[in-house]
Amino acid sequence: MIVDPKNIIIFCPSKIWGGIEKNVLLRSIFFGENGYYVTVVILKDTFEEKFLNYKNVTVHTIPKRGGDLNMTVVRNYMQLIEKVKPNTVFAAIKRDWWLVSLAAHLKKVPNIILYLGNLRKIRTGLKYHLVFNVFKSKVLVNSDSLKTDLLENSSYFNQENLVRIYNGIELPQTQLITDWKPIKKIKTAKRLHFNRSCRLVKL
Repeated sequence: MIVDPKNIIIFCPSKIWGGIEKNVLLRSIFFGENGYYVTVVILKDTFEEKFLNYKNVTVHTIPKRGGDLNMTVVRNYMQLIEKVKPNTVFAAIKRDWWLVSLAAHLKKVPNIILYLGNLRKIRTGLKYHLVFNVFKSKVLVNSDSLKTDLLENSSYFNQENLVRIYNGIELPQTQLITDWKPIKKIKTAKRLHFNRSCRLVKL
């Protein structure tokens, strides 16, 4: 399959609107505004309206998630991947790691990214062996402590397939909070306002 480097599919078939789902919405908006074309996979009759009217963001609904051995779900995911031709697929929820990774691997998607927001047990078994050692999926975590725990307690992870992005936002590295640019801008705005006020008083 020939992929389009600007196409992304994000799988998030969830029934509950929570932190992970809000994170998916923010990621979709961010990528869409930066020139990527995002297809978000969600359950039918759940949160479709929350993803509408954003630049380059399309919603694809599915009737139900299906179990890990449901080859119909894998086939449907493969058909969607074939249609979109994504350079990257992203599974936002741990229970979808296997289905998404399998479908993406069979369609030869270059980048398979799995999200883990808090510590979960990664069982040793054939399923995860395939996901990480054969399909070469990578995991995105949001804290150094979670990354360290996975590296220390699971043989599946290493520095190559485990990436930390702190809550999706890299904070500025500075020793003095007064040096942070937003604060400088606030101080500058206050000085301008004060100077203008003084000129008005003089008039």
